[in-house]
Amino acid sequence: MIQLGDVAPAMWHWQPLLLFLLAGVTIVYVRGWQWIQSTSEPLLFWRPLAFFSGLFLLAVVLISPLYHLAQAYLFARVSQHILLLAPVPALLLVGDPVPVLKAGLPWRWQQWLERYWGEGTKGRGRVQQLTPVGAIWVGFIAAFTLWYDPILHNAARHTPWLRTLVLTSMFMAGLFYWWIITQASPRLHELPNFWLRVIFAALGALPLKLLGGMLMFSESHIYVYPANEIQVMDVSGERAQQLLAGVTVWFFGGVTFTNAAFL
Repeated sequence: MIQLGDVAPAMWHWQPLLLFLLAGVTIVYVRGWQWIQSTSEPLLFWRPLAFFSGLFLLAVVLISPLYHLAQAYLFARVSQHILLLAPVPALLLVGDPVPVLKAGLPWRWQQWLERYWGEGTKGRGRVQQLTPVGAIWVGFIAAFTLWYDPILHNAARHTPWLRTLVLTSMFMAGLFYWWIITQASPRLHELPNFWLRVIFAALGALPLKLLGGMLMFSESHIYVYPANEIQVMDVSGERAQQLLAGVTVWFFGGVTFTNAAFL
């Protein structure tokens, strides 16, 4: 049994710029989808469904009360991070959205993208050089482990701009990581073997497993959060915070992250 104490009412985190970006991406995708539907072979229904599911989860992370709950509860904070590292980028990219988004842009923008970033261009070659698979894996692991240093983690809870940097870096690391796994466009790095992609994804779950185990079994208080009235079974206080966070990371991070590689 889990009991949460009283905390300040969680409010929606309305950010005009963020809402504008989410609405803009939605409009561009719908325009591209409509154009493709009318001019070529229709998209399979699951592709836009996956993309909009990813956008919805992104909104849950950044706009819903979860954003404010993450300031009081460690398990809410790790839930934010897990969503940004795995389900959100995986859903956004699994349906190969780049061709659809490109088709939804104004014609001049499409021509510019093709001229500077199309097949055989210097821009495309430069991106390929700057995004080797090994560096993407290291960046993904670093983006997760760096922000769980106790000093940086606690500083981010009290500093808005640092908290934004944490969420942005985790989301970008997740996008690059799942770009390799899903083999979404632009396809610059081949992982032709299915099992190579599974192994690559499973390796990303390793630091989540380690953090989850550390939080579940550590007797010391690693991270300090204000809502200490939380109770998990017979455990309460800061120890309960860490226990619930550890279970969240272990199950929804490790297990879900690994299973997503097989989808």
